[in-house]
Amino acid sequence: MILKNLKQNIQPPNKSDWFIILTYWIFSLFFLIPAYFTTETLSVAITALLYNIVIDTVFVLILIYIILPLSLKNKKLWMPVFSVIFLLFFSMIFYRLGYGLILHKPINWSLLTIIGGVISQAQSLGILLSVLAMKKFYTSQQNILSLEKANAESNLKVLSNQIAPHFLFNNLNVLQSLIEINPAQAKEFVKHLSAIYRYLIRHKDEEVVTLQDEMTFAEDYIYLLSQRFGNAYVFKKEIKSQNALTKLVPSCCLQVLLENIIKHNQGNKENPLITSITINEDTIEIKNQIKEKIYQNEISGTGLQNLSERYQLLSNQSITIIKNEEFAVILPLVNQLKYY
Repeated sequence: MILKNLKQNIQPPNKSDWFIILTYWIFSLFFLIPAYFTTETLSVAITALLYNIVIDTVFVLILIYIILPLSLKNKKLWMPVFSVIFLLFFSMIFYRLGYGLILHKPINWSLLTIIGGVISQAQSLGILLSVLAMKKFYTSQQNILSLEKANAESNLKVLSNQIAPHFLFNNLNVLQSLIEINPAQAKEFVKHLSAIYRYLIRHKDEEVVTLQDEMTFAEDYIYLLSQRFGNAYVFKKEIKSQNALTKLVPSCCLQVLLENIIKHNQGNKENPLITSITINEDTIEIKNQIKEKIYQNEISGTGLQNLSERYQLLSNQSITIIKNEEFAVILPLVNQLKYY
């Protein structure tokens, strides 16, 4: 469980990060080689140089890719400051111990020497640390802008679909029929319809919601579909993990999938289209039979593509799409958002 949480919260360096690290050390060799090879033998100089590169790189990676993301997750501003101090202190200890063994020289542990060693480590790590931190900051800003754009597009699409005249027209027609036939059921219909609009307005600026809230919204949406299409579309829900309901999903993600099912598949009372919604510990699976409509106004796939992009930006997770005898979409449940 601990390793799983660390994996979700820690983002390993990518190819461009390794390229920056490699480039930094290539340029640094022009300054380090004279310093090592003029005072030590060849074997000792190579060993000490490699030790320097490894120690500096490891401690920079620990700070940038472990300590800082965990600090942001916990929202503890003091943590990075103390972490840098302790990191410099321990890197200085490793540095001195290693050099003492490699160079076969006694180690001076006086207070002034320790302070000087920490300052020296800060200078040694400073350039690489600054470059990677600036790159990570720039990347995070780009991701935030992309996420805001994806959410804005998704919210606009969801709201426009729901508030579109044809949506209101269809549901008002259903409501009119219910008022004449069954006033009590008409009141229930209005309750579910208003719940949908409340949900859309309340969560229009939110990136994620709990699965419990999203399922409640989906049930209201399914109720409207059942009143409009009767038994032509059947939705079966199975909850295998109650704990999953407390986890997060992108807002309105189920509405996108349910809308796609109705949009692309034909159901009827004699041969209804069956859709299963299965909630597992870490995923929710929406699976339906494939009964494609003969005439379809639009087949663009933008809804699923947008949903996939939102998942990548929010948590570095991907949705899974399976199409064989049935069409299935598996959405991962989010424990923690991606921290930049």
